[in-house]
Amino acid sequence: MQPELIKLQELNGLNVGNMLHSDKACRNMLTFIGEKMSAQLADFIVKSSDQLSILIDESSTVSNKTCLIVYTGEAICDTLIQSLNEQGITEDILQYRLLGFAMMGKYRGTAMLLRECTNEDLVIIHCMNHTLELAVHDAVNEVTSASHFQIFNDSLYVFFSQSPKHMRELESVAAELGMRTRRVDRVFDIHWLSLSCTSVMSLWESYPALPSDAHQTKAQDFRSRFFRALAENIERRLVDKNGVLSTAAVLNPKTWPADKEPRVLYGDEKVLQLRKDLHIDVCPVLLLKDFRQYKFTACIGEHLQKVITTVSSIPVSTAECERGFSAMNLILTDERNRMLVSTLNTLLFIAVNGPEVVQFPAQKYTIMWVKEGRHSADDAATRKKLEKGTEDFYYETYT
Repeated sequence: MQPELIKLQELNGLNVGNMLHSDKACRNMLTFIGEKMSAQLADFIVKSSDQLSILIDESSTVSNKTCLIVYTGEAICDTLIQSLNEQGITEDILQYRLLGFAMMGKYRGTAMLLRECTNEDLVIIHCMNHTLELAVHDAVNEVTSASHFQIFNDSLYVFFSQSPKHMRELESVAAELGMRTRRVDRVFDIHWLSLSCTSVMSLWESYPALPSDAHQTKAQDFRSRFFRALAENIERRLVDKNGVLSTAAVLNPKTWPADKEPRVLYGDEKVLQLRKDLHIDVCPVLLLKDFRQYKFTACIGEHLQKVITTVSSIPVSTAECERGFSAMNLILTDERNRMLVSTLNTLLFIAVNGPEVVQFPAQKYTIMWVKEGRHSADDAATRKKLEKGTEDFYYETYT
């Protein structure tokens, strides 16, 4: 890919130099930039005194390399710690500053293993988005009509998706009737929340005769039973009566008593409990003073602000990981599916954490590249390393 891009730039009249035109040179430059950027980020984390959290999620790729992957809590935990250690983030730093972890594993999963080897008070959160999906899945299983719809929808999906002939016949009939057909998607087991709307609308538009037999009373009864089951499952899965999140609810003004008298002492014990559970280094007396001031004047003091900032650092969802998955799908495509894992990792880091293309400091990394004794594109094509002192010439040239 790199040689073709070089030829294109030459046709555009750009002077691309004498070397660094190969795919290998491109990979080396990307690796160099990624290492410098990750080292800078890791250095900031190490020198900072702020607490941090970790989010973990998994996804598949379109790589054409056949392999069997078995996810185990121990392997994920070891890989995570090894990756952090390579960047200078040691277990000592994690022990005192690792606050939250967004991934489950109640017994011997990643979360429990990470808690054992780093911080025994680590706050473990199950992704709220996934928890909501599970609540909808439970409600569907409890309401028979919803389960019947899922079976019916899957049957239609199998019938039409596996036979182009059936799909052509359906489109032909729809064209004669002046209708537009939509592809019926399959509703996966725990993805009801994101996929059911698309599937229902597809059925509604493609098969208008289906809902005509339904009576309003039956539909109303179905909705009532479904939403009642959904509310019960959401409460069962999302309400954490003894966890940090429920304790942190006292920081929300909507939970405070309306009358001033009971509001005076409301939440004092829970705020102190937050300070203890999250190991926040603030004076308890000054913290209570700030909290009471906040309840009556809406003014947030310095000590209370530290508690609020720490609570805000707890990950409640792994939705941020979706940015990485989207970037990975843009990088590792069907046409470019033989990329090394190390190269993919570098490109992902730059894509997710780096600036926009128009703001990318190319000059900065060019100077760093040459100062470390690497060849410039203007050098003659030799296998010799730059002589000592030559980097000063390039520093003056590029600055």
